[in-house]
Amino acid sequence: MGLTTSTPGVTNDLTAATSEQSNYQVIDIHDHSSMKGAQVPTAGLNINANLGFAGFKAFNFLAAQFSNQTSSLSAAENKPCVYSLNGELRFIDNSGNDVLLTNAGSVNSATGSISGLSSPVAAGFSSSTFTWRANAGTGIYAKMANADVSLYESVANAGNAVTLKSPASLGVSYSVTFPIATPASTQYVTMATTGQLATASADSIGSAMTVTGVNAIASTMTATGGNTIANVRTRTYGAEAEAGGVSRSGPALFSTSSVSFENVVELSATITSTGRPIQIMLISGGSSLGYISLSRTGILSEGVIRLLRGAVPIADSWYTLQGASGALLLRVPPPGVFMLDAVAAGTYVYQLQGRVTDVATQLNMSNVRMIAYEI
Repeated sequence: MGLTTSTPGVTNDLTAATSEQSNYQVIDIHDHSSMKGAQVPTAGLNINANLGFAGFKAFNFLAAQFSNQTSSLSAAENKPCVYSLNGELRFIDNSGNDVLLTNAGSVNSATGSISGLSSPVAAGFSSSTFTWRANAGTGIYAKMANADVSLYESVANAGNAVTLKSPASLGVSYSVTFPIATPASTQYVTMATTGQLATASADSIGSAMTVTGVNAIASTMTATGGNTIANVRTRTYGAEAEAGGVSRSGPALFSTSSVSFENVVELSATITSTGRPIQIMLISGGSSLGYISLSRTGILSEGVIRLLRGAVPIADSWYTLQGASGALLLRVPPPGVFMLDAVAAGTYVYQLQGRVTDVATQLNMSNVRMIAYEI
C-alpha cells in the first residue's frame, strides 16, 4: 500500500506525525486494486448472495462450471440465463422459454433452420413421439409435404418398413380421406370419386355387379385360377332361404285325380330376394330317379302343374294324352317348371299345385324336388 514507517527513537515526533497522517489517507482510499492494498485471493472470498457485475462482462474464464439442477428454474426471475438441468444445458430467453441446448451428448438442434417455425407454431419430442403443431395454442396439428414415408415398427433395430409413396407420373393431385370409423365386422374398402374411403359388405358389392359395363367384376371371375372370387362363394341351404341362399323342398310323392288344383305339400319354397330375379325349377331327388307321370283310360286326358307366387299363378305346365280309348301312360323327367321370376326386393313363397281335366286321369309325381334361388 506504500505506507511510511517510523523508527522508534530515531524518527522525531513531527516526522512521525506527518507519516501517520499520510498513512491514514492511503488506508482511507485502499480498495485492494494495484498499489491500494493486497489483492484478495479466492480463499478470502465468501459469496453468499447474487453477485452483480454492474452491466460489465465477466471474461478470461478457463471454464464455467454449473451446479446441476433437478428441477427447472423459474423462468420469470431468471430470464435470461444459462443453467444445467439433469445434466443438460438449457437457456431461458427473455420470453421465458426454457430451451434445451444439449441432448444425450449432442447439440439439440440441426444445422440450419426451419422457416416460419415461430410461435404459435411448435415442434416437440416426448415419449418417442415427434409432434408438429401449426398452432400450439389451439392444438391444431401441422400439415406435412414430403415424398415417400417409411413406417417402421417401434422396436429396437427394426429393419423392415412399409413405405407409403405417390405413384410415378401422377397426372393430377388428389386427396384420400380415411373412413370415419372401423366396421363392426370384416368388410371391404371402397373409394368414392372424392377420395373418401368407406367400408362395404360383400352383399352390397355383389348387388352392384354386372357382367358388362362399369361394374364388370363378375365378367372376370373364374371358378379356379387367378380370379377365384366365385370359387369361395357359399350359399345357405334350406326350405327357407335368406338373401343369396338356396331354397330346396321335397322330395314329393304326389297323386291326384282332382279337376281342381291341389297343393303339392312337399314342394313349397320361401326365399328372400334383394331385387335380383329368382330362378325356380323342378329337379330329381330322393332315393331314386324322379319323374312326373300322367295315366288315363279315356280318349283325351290332360294334367296341369301350376306354380304360385303367394296366391298369384305365374306359370302352368300341361301334359296331354290323346288317342284310342284304353290305358295309356306318359312319364317324363323333371323339370315341369323352369322359369325366372323378376321381382322386387322382399320375401316370397312359391307353391306347386297339380290337377287333371277329367276324373278318369291321374297325375303323379315321384321323388321330385323344387329349387329356388336368387341369381
